[in-house]
Amino acid sequence: MGQALLFGLAASSALVIGGVAGAYWRPPKQVTGIFLAFASGALISAALGVSLIEDASLTLLVAIFFSNLPESLVGAVAMRDEGRSRKCAIGIWCIAAVLLALAVVVGRVALEGAAGKTMAVAT
Repeated sequence: MGQALLFGLAASSALVIGGVAGAYWRPPKQVTGIFLAFASGALISAALGVSLIEDASLTLLVAIFFSNLPESLVGAVAMRDEGRSRKCAIGIWCIAAVLLALAVVVGRVALEGAAGKTMAVAT
C-alpha cells in the first residue's frame, strides 16, 4: 500500500505543478494545443505499451504525470479566464491531486489479489 500511495502522490503532484503554473502563466493557444495533444498521446501510448510488458507501473506513472501536467495547466488558465482567483484555481487542483492519490490507494486495496480477468477489465 505504501508504494500505491507513493505512486499516487507522484502522479498527482503534476496536477499541483500544472495548476500553479496555469494560475500564473498563460501560454499561447498554439502551445496549449500542443501540450494537450502531447498529454493525450503520452497516456494513450503508455496504456497500449503497458499491455505489452509485465512490470510497467513506472512507465504508466511517468505517462500519467506528463498527461496530468498540461491538463491542470490548461484547466487553471481556463479557470482564470472565467474570473476565478489564482488561489481558487490552485486549490481546486490541489483537491483533485489529493483525490487522485486516495483513489490510487483505494484501487490498490480493493483490487489486491484480484483475478487476471478482473484486472484486465479494470486496466
